[in-house]
Amino acid sequence: MNKQHILFRLLLTAMVVMLSTPVSFAQNKAGRELVKISVVDTSGTPVENARISSSKNRHIYRVGTDGKLEAYLRADDVIKIMADGYDTQVVNLSAQSKEITVKLAQLPVGMDPASRVHLVTGETIDARRIVGAYSAVSGEVLEQTPTGYIQDALGGRLNGLFQMKTSTLPGSPSWTQFIRAKQG
Repeated sequence: MNKQHILFRLLLTAMVVMLSTPVSFAQNKAGRELVKISVVDTSGTPVENARISSSKNRHIYRVGTDGKLEAYLRADDVIKIMADGYDTQVVNLSAQSKEITVKLAQLPVGMDPASRVHLVTGETIDARRIVGAYSAVSGEVLEQTPTGYIQDALGGRLNGLFQMKTSTLPGSPSWTQFIRAKQG
């Protein structure tokens, strides 16, 4: 082989090494650290299907069947741990070690927010008492929507909600809304 070919191969190898090195440290470069989270109930039994919502990256993680999750999160993150039938917990990671055990208290039957329906009038009723159809949007879905206005987040998600934006000026939204409902 000639000298140019050897030099080219050396240069190519050096470039591959240099380009692959930052990729392996990408998680730590962004200020993220490995956090190990265990979600259990008050008796110590792992809670399956718990969801962990990150306030910094707006991502929702799901724990495994063993109630455990390992994720790269920012040290100043605030996480919300939710599970159907359990009370929600909020944990500030800056005040915690990197191995966290979260104990969720079980809610009494009928007190679970998932079994409550919020009405337009502001009241809540037990979902078991509903006869007929209704639409619902969870807070998790609304938190995932990257918008500054709740009207934008609700658009197209609730049956019977008609809304029209009447202003095109940035920073000054003006909305006209109508909710279809039975009279009486």
